[in-house]
Amino acid sequence: IRDVSVRNPVTYAFHCCCLQHFTVENIRFLYDADIPHHINMDGFHLDGNSRFGVIRNLQGTTHDDLLALNADDCITGSLENIEVDGIFAENCKSAVRVLSRQSWVDKISISNVYATSYGFGIGFTTDSAEPHHRGKFGRISLRNIFLSCGVPVPDYWGQSGIPVFISSGSMDIDYLSIDNFHRV
Repeated sequence: IRDVSVRNPVTYAFHCCCLQHFTVENIRFLYDADIPHHINMDGFHLDGNSRFGVIRNLQGTTHDDLLALNADDCITGSLENIEVDGIFAENCKSAVRVLSRQSWVDKISISNVYATSYGFGIGFTTDSAEPHHRGKFGRISLRNIFLSCGVPVPDYWGQSGIPVFISSGSMDIDYLSIDNFHRV
């Protein structure tokens, strides 16, 4: 998927799963309409059973995650060997979210993120109230990350003051590398 602009979708601009050997690049999100609710409005939402992919140069404004890598959401399964390079998020709820409730998320490289966000900049989450669910993260690398706070949309249900980087829920991370991380 390359060289596409998406303006004002009803929910996610892209919702994919079970991708192998894929490239997503040069996608522009233009969410500027007056809409009743600013939830479930991801830009590129990748679900489980996906591996060997490159995601490059995603930019614009969404009302949820600009990029969501969710191993256990609509489709349960691992996310492996994914390189993300170039996220340009302008006043999104979050720039990048990586989710695992129990499936394996491994060899994920995220670099060159420039974002303003009003929820969190980058998050590793489980989003599960189930005590037996535990996120499973292998090797994760973050490099050249520049984040600052955005302005919440009027109906945003969250609280102010959420960190630009979060890790929430019960999880194991085998290896996490953070290099050149800036908060403005």
